[in-house]
Amino acid sequence: MKKIQGIENLLCYLALAGFPLTEEQVTHLLADKKLPHIRYGHVTLFYEDHIDWWVRQQKRKAMKE
Repeated sequence: MKKIQGIENLLCYLALAGFPLTEEQVTHLLADKKLPHIRYGHVTLFYEDHIDWWVRQQKRKAMKE
């Protein structure tokens, strides 16, 4: 499973996936535990598969609203 290390890399990945977010939005999602991630000390890791799933879920929610 591919990993994305750090918020900056996640922001780039999300932009390429057609779901751009700001650093502030990601920080809030992490604080609210609404974005799948793993923390190792000061390093935040994201698994691409989990992020892809999360983006699909967010797009589905947006379509229902």
